[in-house]
Amino acid sequence: LVDPDTPYDYIIITNEALSPTFQSLVDWRTSQGLAARIFTTEEIYAHYDGTRPDGGTDNPTRIRNFLIDAYTAWLTTPHPLRYVLLGGDVEIIPPRYVSVLAGIHSSDELICDNYYAGLDGTWDDDADGYYGEGDATGGGTGEAGEEADFYAELYVGRAPVSSAAQAANFINKIIAYESDPAAAYLDEGLMLGEQLDSRTYAGYSVDEIAALAPALDVTRLYDRNATWDASDLIPRLNGGVHIVNHLGHAYYGMVMRMTRAQVDNLTNEEPFLVHTQGCLAAKFDEDDAVGEHFVFGEHGAFAFIGNTQYGWYLPGSTNGASQLFHLAFIDALFNERIHPVGQALQYAKEISLDRVGPAGPERWVCLELVLLGDPATPVVTDYEDPVAHIASPPGGFPVAGRVPLAGSAHAGTANGATFASYRLDYGSGTNPATWTQIGVTATTPLTAGPLGTWGTGLLPDGKYTLRLTAADGTGLTSADQIVVSVDHADITAPAAGEFLGGGAVVTVTGTATRGDFQDYAVQVGAGANPDRWTPVLTATTPVTAGTLALWDTGAITEAGRYTLRLLVHGTDYIGSDAATVVVDPLYQAGWPRDVEQRISESAIAVGDLDGNGDMEVVAVEGMYNCGGALEGGRCGAYGMRVYAWHHDGSLVDGWPRMPGSDNRLTTPTLADLDADGDLEVIVGSIDGRVYVYEHDGASAAGWPQTTDDAIYATPAAADLDEDGDLEVVACSRDGQTYAWHHDGSLVSGWPRPTDACDASPLLVNLDGDGEREVVVAGRTGRVSAFRPDGSPMSGWPITVSGKFVASPAAGDLDGDGVPEIVAAAEDAVYVWRPDGTPAPGWPQTGLAGDIVSSPALADLDGDGSLEIILAGGSQVVYAWHYDGTPVDGWGNAKAPVVRSSPVVGDIDGDGDLEVLLAGGDDDGGVYAWHSDGTPVEDWPRSIPTRDAPWPDWDRRCSPVLVDVDGDGDLEVGLGVETKVFFWDTPGPFDRAPWPTFQADLARSGAFACLTPTVQAVHVFTDDLSAAFSAEVEASLPVYYLWEFGDGVTSTVPAVTHTYPAYGVYPLTLTVRDHCGTAVWCGHVNLPSPWRQFYLPVVMRDVSQISPAGGSCAQASGSKTKPLRG
Repeated sequence: LVDPDTPYDYIIITNEALSPTFQSLVDWRTSQGLAARIFTTEEIYAHYDGTRPDGGTDNPTRIRNFLIDAYTAWLTTPHPLRYVLLGGDVEIIPPRYVSVLAGIHSSDELICDNYYAGLDGTWDDDADGYYGEGDATGGGTGEAGEEADFYAELYVGRAPVSSAAQAANFINKIIAYESDPAAAYLDEGLMLGEQLDSRTYAGYSVDEIAALAPALDVTRLYDRNATWDASDLIPRLNGGVHIVNHLGHAYYGMVMRMTRAQVDNLTNEEPFLVHTQGCLAAKFDEDDAVGEHFVFGEHGAFAFIGNTQYGWYLPGSTNGASQLFHLAFIDALFNERIHPVGQALQYAKEISLDRVGPAGPERWVCLELVLLGDPATPVVTDYEDPVAHIASPPGGFPVAGRVPLAGSAHAGTANGATFASYRLDYGSGTNPATWTQIGVTATTPLTAGPLGTWGTGLLPDGKYTLRLTAADGTGLTSADQIVVSVDHADITAPAAGEFLGGGAVVTVTGTATRGDFQDYAVQVGAGANPDRWTPVLTATTPVTAGTLALWDTGAITEAGRYTLRLLVHGTDYIGSDAATVVVDPLYQAGWPRDVEQRISESAIAVGDLDGNGDMEVVAVEGMYNCGGALEGGRCGAYGMRVYAWHHDGSLVDGWPRMPGSDNRLTTPTLADLDADGDLEVIVGSIDGRVYVYEHDGASAAGWPQTTDDAIYATPAAADLDEDGDLEVVACSRDGQTYAWHHDGSLVSGWPRPTDACDASPLLVNLDGDGEREVVVAGRTGRVSAFRPDGSPMSGWPITVSGKFVASPAAGDLDGDGVPEIVAAAEDAVYVWRPDGTPAPGWPQTGLAGDIVSSPALADLDGDGSLEIILAGGSQVVYAWHYDGTPVDGWGNAKAPVVRSSPVVGDIDGDGDLEVLLAGGDDDGGVYAWHSDGTPVEDWPRSIPTRDAPWPDWDRRCSPVLVDVDGDGDLEVGLGVETKVFFWDTPGPFDRAPWPTFQADLARSGAFACLTPTVQAVHVFTDDLSAAFSAEVEASLPVYYLWEFGDGVTSTVPAVTHTYPAYGVYPLTLTVRDHCGTAVWCGHVNLPSPWRQFYLPVVMRDVSQISPAGGSCAQASGSKTKPLRG
């Protein structure tokens, strides 16, 4: 079929029925100097093999094999094949569907016409029938690594037509557009920006697109300025527009707020180009998607670029994945001067490949973005009309005083274009009826320079439209318009809703100015709507975008909301602004800290990562609707960063880290996997991997490890095989539970088939042999138990009605030395003995709502047995004794904390335990109750409510109790939304029997509070220098306090100290954790050397010195018996 001696630059592939219609386009291309021809699907299918790598056959393989043959045969000829038009809808030219993964979203049916453009490889290198996989996949194995060829040999477009009439319309518009490259309408651009969610206006992103094409005379329809709909858009499309850029919501039946019927009724005679970031608008296998109607209708577009599935934006930002490719496409047209539309689109994809990884929204967009149009159509970007573009101030932003205006006003880029003048005007509102000139008409052209200054001093506050008009000497004009807000009284910081620590001096910034300015005042009042105001500052000097006042919050002793008010006075003006913030005197110094995106998972983790005696804080971002990459080709949209801070809130070197997932990480787990004295950070990911990082942020050797589906459940760590190193256990949505050694190698006997999991695995010694068993509660109601070697425990599995979302816990509830297992499924709580039999009094059924809250175990009433505490629906918080009887004061409505998991500790120092839980998405409190269920004074503390688009994860944030600063008392920590908080409390550090989600930093889920013991103390001396270390046995990370006897102390586990003089010094080592305290006492003898100058240096081990008196070595801890083993 391919004749090497008859090459073609341009071919159309269609069927025999449409071939006569497409001949007119071939003739047109020939007239332009391209060697062009039609090849029919019938002859291609007859000549080419369609055997796929997996052994099946299909027609996309036949078409691609033909293209490979043609490209190869003609490559070195005068007419190498460059352009391919797929002349037909799916029933004529079948698409290739590829596999892609981006967070929780995956697809094995993503339409990808790039398959016909990138001709290297087969796109299914592992022959599993899933095409285009990276090493993270949608449905296949991805064993061969990258399968897609993103670098195209050919520029491909599609005519999604099914009939000769549709094909004729498609062709006629292309020829009409290309026939008049100097048409008057070609400099007209239309920018469309919708409100994407409660905090994201697409207009800011579309403004970035407009800035790359200053030659366009743009009209903006932005929800940011005023709502608009199809009735505003259609007259502009019919009136003559060239390039339409859109960011907004869409589906296959609607885009740009136009339905398919409205598209069919367009009457424009000037064909245009559409580029949309909306979802599904170009999904041409969906019974004529709206994008198809734009190109096969009599009127409308000559080309349509859009998504065959989802578009991806970034809430609250302009850095979405779809935006990345849109910007690159416009840059290709107007700045790189790449005019063929197919080539410009391919350039946009290839220039963005550094952001495309094995999974993620960038990969998704790169594969799906399709051209419904002819790839050889040259887009005209040189115009005779003069250029008018306002670059500053940005549209949508507040201004005041004398406002500098910057931008470009110069001749067009077409040959022979001229320039005469430009002028600036403003008008009131978003669609002014009258205009007022700013300054005088200027005759000097400008490129990215100062256009003039706008004096707003005496204008009323409100929205205004700025207009720049450029003219040439022939009567041609261009204009650019932006909408800004004039605001003479504006507080910019602190932002409304900000959380501030009491005692801090807060810098209040903003604007207080006016042409008739007299003075301004900053005031503060308690509450969101104060009835009394206290002066902060009154000033008679105007301020523009600067410091307004310094607010000393030291006088605030009661946490709550406070409102700052700014009043600006002029001769004929009174303006005001207000910002309500939260001030809390209990915030730990250095906190709260901010993260980029939302924290929505169960808990932060606090531990001594680097073994230096100080605590570090670890938190992960995790959200749902990943909107685009911020770095590394990964989503970053809803974060997916892992942060580590020092106890004072400063970032640890090497952090944050971004795992290779696209959204949602699990709660972090901390454990010393390799027994090197440092803690590793372990997180599971929705991309099916478990990531492990060293304390300095470096990826641990042998990690990440991969499962076959998403990991929603937090991994746990324990020494399963008692070899001195810890194992990592994780349950995947693939229905298996995995166990890896510290180096990432699989433990023999694992993985085990269990059930898909939302609940974290429980690691507990059930049979008293000293080894931890693995208990897994799954989504179908099955609970399994395995020995460390993967063999099943007798009596298990057990199946109940309902699915497990809450993670199971274990503890010796009744004090008999045998642990019980506690698990909640939907509206019931179960307790089983190690052999799988129900404990007396259990289950408890008919509870409020489906239980998501993971239980905490603690001796609330001090009777020596453990109670079970968890949150239910309808604001109920439950507590039961070990026998299933309810604890007095609990089981009633308390707060909307249904998804939070409780922690238990003595936060007020009264000797009794308190229970803490955090409020849900729409609740702004973290709550504390006494053991009898009554609220703790001064609680709840304020936290942010949800500020994120729906749909999304319902947050499951849970507190943590820890002495983060080493001062001997408990802090309450919480990561929620974009904040990490710590509140100082007077509670003792060693009274928190259940301090965090799943009991401990290793997330074992087992109540195993063992008092730390000092096994040995080692002291090596060298003259006046002594090196100290200790062997400590503990179930939790411990705090060290060395007291050297000379007034100097240290909190480092191993330390060298130099004494001031020779002599005998008392030595005290105190080690402590949440379970208790151990104190070791002894002496260090540093005798003065006799004839010192004759003696060599001697290293002496004095670690065998006896403790100085039995009364010093002591320990204090929990009254509850520890678990066996």
